[in-house]
Amino acid sequence: MNNIYLINKASGGLAHMLGGIYAAFIYAKNSKRFLIIDCETHLAFRHKFSDFFILKDLEYSDDYSIIPSDYTFKSHSVIEIKNTNISNYENCNYGMFGYCIQNKNFDPKDQIAIWAGTSGKKGHWHFPNLKVNDTIIKNLSNEKKIVEPYISIHYRNTDIKNKLDNYIIKIQNIIKKEKINIIYLATDDSNCLKNLMNKFPNMNIIQLANPKPNVKNQHYSCISKEECYKQIYETIRDLYFIFQSKYFIPSNNSGLSRFIIMQISNKDNIFDLPSTTAVI
Repeated sequence: MNNIYLINKASGGLAHMLGGIYAAFIYAKNSKRFLIIDCETHLAFRHKFSDFFILKDLEYSDDYSIIPSDYTFKSHSVIEIKNTNISNYENCNYGMFGYCIQNKNFDPKDQIAIWAGTSGKKGHWHFPNLKVNDTIIKNLSNEKKIVEPYISIHYRNTDIKNKLDNYIIKIQNIIKKEKINIIYLATDDSNCLKNLMNKFPNMNIIQLANPKPNVKNQHYSCISKEECYKQIYETIRDLYFIFQSKYFIPSNNSGLSRFIIMQISNKDNIFDLPSTTAVI
């Protein structure tokens, strides 16, 4: 094990956060540091990375106890680092203790380096080692199956806007060509389900996660650890059903949709599900 460490402080929504972990692993490898993934201090997650995910066949930890207790970052102790969340700092989106932590050029003499950010690839990244853990897989396997072919949609329309009419046209084009009667809807827009039902009254529209109305960003709307767990699980569940759909209509301006598209195009997803989903 390397005796110097890189702590990745999580940020952003789920796809942003996972993209940051992807980048942090590369930075840790390049700087010969052992990676510590800290998602617990992130207000949109509030749990250990391992509560939901694993990095298969890679060495890392999400537990600070692996770091020697006398190690420091800029004279700040491991306990201080563990209990401190990132914040804005001058012209830097992510700072801690008065330092910008977006710089990936780490001083090799530092016992601990801290980094926060995302992939820098706007969701166009693929991390085959990233998988959901066995507990989440077991819970998902107990969800009610959708047996018939269906269309899945990821409709983003809170802080990132899209026009529902564009999705409606794509649905209409599909059902003109073949008989599909089911839509699976993943969305942050609390009005989307009603609007789709008005447009397609004879279709079975399935929406398992109900977004909160009048929020700027669903990811930061959870106010407790329990609520965050529910929200994260529901997002993962949406992905689980999207990868089993016949057609997927994404929001191309959303990092989450691009995260899904990259897995479909690489024929490898976080569930190890066989998937023949076509992106429309």
